[in-house]
Amino acid sequence: MKYIIVLLTICLCGFALDTGMVNGLVLDAHDEPIAGAAVLVAGTDIGVMTDANGEYLLYNLDPGVITLTARMMGKSSQTIQGVEVIADMTTRVDFVLHEEVHGSTVITVSDQRNLIEYDEIETLHLITANDLESLPVESVRDFTVFQTGSVVAGGNLHIRGGRSGEILYLVDGIPMNDPSDNMYSFDLPMSSISEIRVISGGFSAEYGGAQSGIVSITTRDGCDGYFLAADLAGGAYTEYAGGGESLAGYRMWENQSFRGDALTGEFTVGLPVGLPGTSGLLLSTSRKISGYDRYDSRQNWDNSYRDVTNFVSKLTWKPAAGSRFQLGFYYSDGERGWRDWQWSRIPENFVDDGDTLYYARPQEEALPTRDMIMRGINFSAMQTLSSSCYSEIQFSRYTTEEDRMLRDSLGERFGETWTTEEWCEYEAPDYYLDRDTFHRAGHHPWIRHHSNTVMNQMKFGLTWLPGIHHQIRAGYDGQFLQTSGWDVYAQPGQATWFSEWSGNPRIHGIYLQDRIQHLGGLTCLAGLRMDGLNTGVDGEKAIWRLNPRIGVSHPITVRDMLRVSYGHYFQSPALSLIYWESPSPEAGAFQGNTGLEPEITTGYEIGLKHILAENLLVDCVFFYKTMDGLIATFNHEGTGDYFQFGNSSDNGTATGFEISLDRYFERYWSGTANYTYSKAMGYSSSASATETQLCPLNWDQPHTMNAICSFSVQQGDNILGLNCLEGLSANLRWSYGSGIPYNNQEHGVYSSDTNSERYPWTMKTDIRIEKKFWTGFGTISLYTDVYNLFNRRNIERIYDVMWYEADLNGDGTPDCDPSGPYGNPAAWSPQRHFLFGIRYEFLE
Repeated sequence: MKYIIVLLTICLCGFALDTGMVNGLVLDAHDEPIAGAAVLVAGTDIGVMTDANGEYLLYNLDPGVITLTARMMGKSSQTIQGVEVIADMTTRVDFVLHEEVHGSTVITVSDQRNLIEYDEIETLHLITANDLESLPVESVRDFTVFQTGSVVAGGNLHIRGGRSGEILYLVDGIPMNDPSDNMYSFDLPMSSISEIRVISGGFSAEYGGAQSGIVSITTRDGCDGYFLAADLAGGAYTEYAGGGESLAGYRMWENQSFRGDALTGEFTVGLPVGLPGTSGLLLSTSRKISGYDRYDSRQNWDNSYRDVTNFVSKLTWKPAAGSRFQLGFYYSDGERGWRDWQWSRIPENFVDDGDTLYYARPQEEALPTRDMIMRGINFSAMQTLSSSCYSEIQFSRYTTEEDRMLRDSLGERFGETWTTEEWCEYEAPDYYLDRDTFHRAGHHPWIRHHSNTVMNQMKFGLTWLPGIHHQIRAGYDGQFLQTSGWDVYAQPGQATWFSEWSGNPRIHGIYLQDRIQHLGGLTCLAGLRMDGLNTGVDGEKAIWRLNPRIGVSHPITVRDMLRVSYGHYFQSPALSLIYWESPSPEAGAFQGNTGLEPEITTGYEIGLKHILAENLLVDCVFFYKTMDGLIATFNHEGTGDYFQFGNSSDNGTATGFEISLDRYFERYWSGTANYTYSKAMGYSSSASATETQLCPLNWDQPHTMNAICSFSVQQGDNILGLNCLEGLSANLRWSYGSGIPYNNQEHGVYSSDTNSERYPWTMKTDIRIEKKFWTGFGTISLYTDVYNLFNRRNIERIYDVMWYEADLNGDGTPDCDPSGPYGNPAAWSPQRHFLFGIRYEFLE
């Protein structure tokens, strides 16, 4: 432990995240470097002088758009507007200063980032606030699924062949995954977001707890002056990647991606608060209600409702240049109905199916409701220690609490005060089934679930710039967790399964890295990260692993950039898989394993960017990764008494090719298109799957394509002399995916070739049409979102494979009906639906 203490002492002041840099050259009219020129950030007291080679470096800048000015005695000044600062990246900006007789020069860049960031090591997709406003999306995950390498299967999001829990979500640097299952369920008001960075490969040593992808969200702050945004919409909308899995891997509820009779509202305000220096306060809230009355290709049913309230506040204070303090609070409280089609007739109280007359159980007594509350508080402080060194410290606390419960006849939680013994002795009532075998009485077998996780996190780090070509970072991040929970599952005529867990694990990460950068030349990012997991269980040793990471980027020409990266990535298992325990496990039950080891991914990638034209960029990436120690299900000690989670001795692989084309905005048009070929192979697709044979994983989708086309008429523009088109925009979003695999069945027995068959291919088109009006008090926008524009029916889930492959109509070919004998409409994607909204914005 001595080396850990030494590193902690070195890193005692911070963890530098969510800031960017700008560097470049200042030259004269003859392309000679100018030493001693001043480069300033407009509206601030931030500035530097160029060195003897005419080079400058501005660091620790907040993400966003800034204006830069270069000045030199005896020379004209030059101002460049619209320079975009990107978190954890360096933007290149060069200046040319003429003799003083030429006067000042102002160059407008129109809020556009460089086509190629030459120090970019990772595969990065950047989403700005403008993107959030212009597209028909409802959540952060809606954007993520449109990036290269992303696949949605069973309602869950996968990146580059990894499991759904392998994606790390960060909000202002706080991990927002629920450690009990490693899934992300937090919701943010969209108007509170400044930018989203999706990293799918080549993570630097600063990041831990991710194997497949990182989604880093930065919220706005109030230091930019007064701003106000309000949004109200109603209709219906589609949310991607809205599913989830139970702790044992069972599907707890059907995918609820479609939201009927939706009503959403957002309100965001930013304002200065009058502290010495620069300060601002962000307040943002949203309320989303939907699904109480549905009519779609999935028919009517009122138990797919959702009622979610979200809130974000963030106080930012910059008392002087080089100092920043932030205090943030994040809150989400939601209630969701339970959707299981076989129980869809339960609300019909009096039932007469021609054979039996009985009183059906009320809906709230037959189907559980799901409540989830998430709270986060975050404090961070940044301080410049010298002209070449700065630090940051961050403390955060994030809690998640989820309850799933039935109600009794008095409206109270069923069995709220029962002991473990009483639950284990409980006998579920018999079901009453109508002639179509729909449930009309009794209750759903998933009776109760409760989980609570508290994650206290601290981050320390130090950034040192010994010269303009080096950026050395060292840091520590630690998570100190408390987790507990329990589950009850009861089928009529069977023993009740009661499972519970609790634990106090510790997760540690220590890193050291150096970004070696030469203007116009090679950039190398080399780092080491030491990750550790201590389950806190007596007799179990802490697990430590050294994970090297290295990446290189190099501009081959002024229009081409090549990058290569290699890294090891470590992720702790979902805590429920470690601690889950049944008092008396029986055949078929699952048990946790305190000896579970972390899963390890080794990734390789090579990428090439090429500028095809002034505003047209193509990016090609090849990737390959191995996944070792994936968690699967095994017979306990070979006895077969019950199942226990364990690490697989065999590995999985994911390999693929990605190509994307981006056209930046010019003359009303912008757009992006991407294609991914990938292959994901392994022995188990979830922790509850029994290791059998190497096969395509459940989310193996060889071909995916996405495209976004945006048309926009800016303020002051007109087309064919028609001023009425000013402020009109249309944003079309299209996606295609080849079929994901499933097991076929012959005479009721699964084929020995696991996942040998494929779903049909899918295609989806959405569009947003918007008209913006400028007033003296801000802008007003009217918009319409149309989902599934061409009303295509995609198969989302096959409920009965034998039914799907049967030839019931006798025409000699399979009927391919995915809805099964119960006609479950959730097998199909929603039909065409609409959302109408109005938005108001004011920015001082």
